[in-house]
Order: sequence, then C-alpha cells, then structure tokens
Amino acid sequence: MSWNLSPIRPNAILACALIALIVCPVSFTSALAQTGDPREIDAVLTRAEDIFKAMKARNCPAVWSLLSARSKDSIVNDTHKRMAEGGAGYSRDQVRSDFQAGGLISKSYWTNYLAAFDPDVPLEQSKWEMDFVKAETAQVRIQYKKSDKPVYLQMYKEQGAWKVGLEETFGARKWLLK
Repeated sequence: MSWNLSPIRPNAILACALIALIVCPVSFTSALAQTGDPREIDAVLTRAEDIFKAMKARNCPAVWSLLSARSKDSIVNDTHKRMAEGGAGYSRDQVRSDFQAGGLISKSYWTNYLAAFDPDVPLEQSKWEMDFVKAETAQVRIQYKKSDKPVYLQMYKEQGAWKVGLEETFGARKWLLK
C-alpha cells in the first residue's frame, strides 16, 4: 500500500476547517463567545448594567426603554389583566403608555418589583462574565457571591440596540402582581 505524502494544499486545510465547524459547533460557539467583537461585548454589558442602575435610581422610563419587546408585552398584559380584575378601566394601550411615560401605574409596578428585587445585588455583589454574543442575542452570566447558581441574563438586539430580557431571564415576577 502506498501513501501520498505530498504537502497539504490550502483548499484541503479549508475543507478540514469547515468539516470541523460542522462536526463541532458547540466548541466553535464557545470560542466565538470568548473572542467576540469587544465593542459588541461592551455594548451588551453596558446595557445590562444600565437597567440595574436605572432600577436603583427608580427611573421608570429608563428601565422601560431598556427592556426587550417581549418583556414589555408581558408586563403590560399582566398589569392590564390585574387591573381589569380589580375593576380599573384602562386599555392595554393606556397601560403601555403609562409605563413608557413613567406614570402612576409604572411607578406602582416598579415600586413593588423593587421591594422584592435589590438592584445592588447584581451591581455591587456579583461577578459578571460574558457567556456569549451572537448577532441578535447575548447572554451575561451574573454570579451572586452568596449563591451557588448564576443567573444568565438574556439580551436581545432590537432595532439596532441591545435590550434586557427581564421576563425571559426571571419570568417569576408574576407573583408581585397578585
């Protein structure tokens, strides 16, 4: 049996690399997250930090502006439902407008939310690491110093800006409205 030991051609190297990417997508994705565009990573981390700072400052319109569309929809729908059950005659659009403007409904909601959630925990008592950044999604690993398990903050690029998926990350705030 004879072996062809001729030098490897660049096309062969490219073909092997493509096969490796197809066969091992998980390791490639992890490597991509670690070597992502530093500007994009900075944008994600800045937006994530901004929402907790806005919560700490109780700046309701700023918090609202940093939320993902899904989070906003969930908050509006849940709030509207609870208000309707209590006899309040607000439409979903009125509830959404109130949140956007930082009105009474918004202030009440965020006051209750922040009674159960301390934004200083992620800001001052946690370690942050970039888990991954893709074109339209990202994930930030936030490890509270007194917890065994991290939180993976979900981020979404919407209309060119990174938004925080509060509902997508925590989703357990519905009990606040009961």
